Amino acid sequence: MRGGDGGRYGEPTRARSRKRRTRPRGAYGGDWSSPTRNKGVFITTSTFSQQAIDFAGSVERVVLVDGSKLAALMIEHEVGVASRAVKVPKIDSDYFDE
Repeated sequence: MRGGDGGRYGEPTRARSRKRRTRPRGAYGGDWSSPTRNKGVFITTSTFSQQAIDFAGSVERVVLVDGSKLAALMIEHEVGVASRAVKVPKIDSDYFDE
């Protein structure tokens, strides 16, 4: 989805470098103080630059999700991951009792 939907705004992007930079405030489709644009999520598989973090901190209800947080959320909600059982051996203390 690119653009706003009921006051929310999202723009998926593909990271071309290690740090994700933001464009100036208005470049994401308008003024963030607008009553129709009151939520936003920026997701990257990389990391955010300090400029992006500062931008998100200056705007209410904007969430930044970097690669580490995205991976953690994917694991937590089992999206795009596979689970497997892991056998963990335990010492049988009765075997060693004399």
